[in-house]
Amino acid sequence: MKKSYSLILVGFFIVFSLLIKYPIEKETELDDLVGKIIDFTAIFSALLITFIISKAYQIRQEKNILIQEALPLSNKVTYLRSIAHILITYDFFNTEMKRNIDNRFPNLTIIEYNDTSGKYEEIQNEISNEEGKDSEDYKYYGFRLYMKFKALVSKRVVSRDADRKLTELDKVPKRIHWSEETFLYLDTARDKLYPFFFIDACVVNNVASFGINKTPNRFTLGNIPKEPFDRILTLAVKIDEKFKNRPLTLDLLDEIGNDFESSYLPKLWEKMYEIEKGADRLLITLLNSLLIIVLFGVVIPLIISSIGCNFFLKRAVVYICFLILLILISYFIVELKRMILSVIKPKKNKYIRVH
Repeated sequence: MKKSYSLILVGFFIVFSLLIKYPIEKETELDDLVGKIIDFTAIFSALLITFIISKAYQIRQEKNILIQEALPLSNKVTYLRSIAHILITYDFFNTEMKRNIDNRFPNLTIIEYNDTSGKYEEIQNEISNEEGKDSEDYKYYGFRLYMKFKALVSKRVVSRDADRKLTELDKVPKRIHWSEETFLYLDTARDKLYPFFFIDACVVNNVASFGINKTPNRFTLGNIPKEPFDRILTLAVKIDEKFKNRPLTLDLLDEIGNDFESSYLPKLWEKMYEIEKGADRLLITLLNSLLIIVLFGVVIPLIISSIGCNFFLKRAVVYICFLILLILISYFIVELKRMILSVIKPKKNKYIRVH
């Protein structure tokens, strides 16, 4: 590839030297060159526009496929959030810990707790000093899992931009998420995509890594009434058929969390990253090239031909337009194979999971 660009550079200087050595001396010859530049630009632009439309259609089709692949995974997240909502609503957690956290830090989730900006440093230090205590009534008993569940059901998620702005799920476009949070817990809550920043926050903060079985005496399934208890089992089966006819135990909840941590969330992260990322680099390059070609191949030559300027100035401008078009055409000739392959054989996505 470097060799090809070197040849383009050599060719450019050869043509430039010939134009300097054998310049056009007649107005009619210059006008004829302008006409040929405009004619060629029209043909080349038509081909380029066709390619751009083809590329845009391909990108749209690829994103539609990604959306169809992401929807089942997004539905599983909804079912997990519904389970978390049930466990938070009833006395699954230590009531004193819940009361203390809700009263003192009502908006605190594991995402804010893990924040490294220093904003929550006082809370982090206080909790860290108390966390080692191991009594049935201590005020942070099982708080980590509780904060993870709160992160799952919360509308407030910290996005990972530079200033860590607080983003609300009901403020994102409706095509990505629904506006009413209560809709999550209905049987019809499905086929809606979560925004990338929410899935990213869940992955980065290991929200689905429950670790319930490490301290099973801290959590109580027996306090959950029969109807929501049965609903958890129904939701578990919706997540994966392997949970069918399994009793609701702490082991089952841990297994569900492990499945999300190791499989569902990373896969959804990859899909949403591709769906929400910016325009394809090649498409942007083509659009910018089309703009430059039209500018130097049509607009400027027409303007310079329409005004009564000095012949030598007019010739210099036409030569510049000609050389710029020559460079662009040479670039497309070199990159043509890659461009065609990008349409015929779409590249395999390489995902980078950020921790």
